[in-house]
Amino acid sequence: MLFLSYFAGSFGYLLILYHGGSLATGSYSVSLQSANLLLNPPFALSLPIIFYLLVLIYEKNYSLKTTIHFILGVIAIVAFKFYGIVVAGVFSLIFFYEMVKSKQIPWKQIILRLLFFFCLFFLMVIFVYNPFRSPTSEPLFKFSPFAMVHATIEERDLLYLPNIVNARYYLYAQGVWGPRLLAIELFSTAIFILLHFGARILGLVYICFQFFRRKTTSHNYYIFFTIVATTLATILFIQRGEWWNTVQFSYYGIALSNIFLAIVVFKIMQKKTLLRYILAGSIIVLLLPQNYQIFTTFTTRNSIYIDDKELEALAYLDKQPYGVVFTAFQDVEKQYRFLPYKLTGYVSAFTDKPIFYGHEAQMSITGIDYRERKARVESLDCTIFDEVDYIYFVKTLKRDFLDACQPQVGTFSRIYENDLVEIYSKFSSDAGD
Repeated sequence: MLFLSYFAGSFGYLLILYHGGSLATGSYSVSLQSANLLLNPPFALSLPIIFYLLVLIYEKNYSLKTTIHFILGVIAIVAFKFYGIVVAGVFSLIFFYEMVKSKQIPWKQIILRLLFFFCLFFLMVIFVYNPFRSPTSEPLFKFSPFAMVHATIEERDLLYLPNIVNARYYLYAQGVWGPRLLAIELFSTAIFILLHFGARILGLVYICFQFFRRKTTSHNYYIFFTIVATTLATILFIQRGEWWNTVQFSYYGIALSNIFLAIVVFKIMQKKTLLRYILAGSIIVLLLPQNYQIFTTFTTRNSIYIDDKELEALAYLDKQPYGVVFTAFQDVEKQYRFLPYKLTGYVSAFTDKPIFYGHEAQMSITGIDYRERKARVESLDCTIFDEVDYIYFVKTLKRDFLDACQPQVGTFSRIYENDLVEIYSKFSSDAGD
């Protein structure tokens, strides 16, 4: 199980090989996998808590201490990452259902514990997410069945099937919801699940087979139901701003499915024969190729990274007085090693200072209307520099904005410079020294 939690991958590498001919090329066209889960720290931090909650559910101990541990764990999952709410919800239903079923705890105490849970959960949501300050009344998630799986047969770097795609669009245009359209959507869904879960599908098939034979535990039922719930949340909903972001629900189902694949490998190897060792080894081999792609991505000279010189500049800016930072400069022929300003807000993350404009995806998700500022940046509106306190300029980016707005930029003083970065400030003195 530990091996799978770090190295299990999808079947996306098959498409990478088909389209690019090499595992070292291609895009990450499938959900976050075991080998690169640390790219998403909130998700990675929530996994140990999830496994701990599974242990609590398995032990069926409903003492007050255990219940408090469970409640705090559920709240922590959602606090770390909102997409964990499906897992948290399913686990909570299971835990309290089993508590009622056990008849160990009087109804009055169960109700009090539930009230405590809801009150604590509500306070966490207010403190961490503060929905009352949302700049838009538009719901975060919208019911849109199968929207997520459409790309599976539409995108050229995936399983591109134009004839089926055209048939689907035609049936949608005709408003015909019949067996043919349903078959197309279910086919796309099956390919989507197969690609994302990879060899873990074997574990899911095995558990389904055990269900029908009635030779599995309720604990496995619960894990399987959680996997189904997280996958359905991905397939049935889209998100405000970045519509495809609901794929993050499936991260949890993919991680939990490692449990069932571990059971399959263990069952195969119980009888120590050469054939069984070959079979178990073959399953493990199916999991590994994506790790090579990840390894090459992070070791090639073309990898995106923040240079040490820039980290030094960010550390310096972090020590300066609070103020708004302007960072929105265009790249010069892709010479900059990190992400463009539209895709990241790293300056804000490293310096604890707001940026004037950047990271469009996050602004879309949170409902911030950034169109006016985007237009001002793209038109080189010099009045922007009247509204900011710092200019953070990476020398591999275009200087045209600075050159065009010299009267306004002239009111700033350069407070820092190294081989890569220049920092300008409106403050009269360097309070960080």
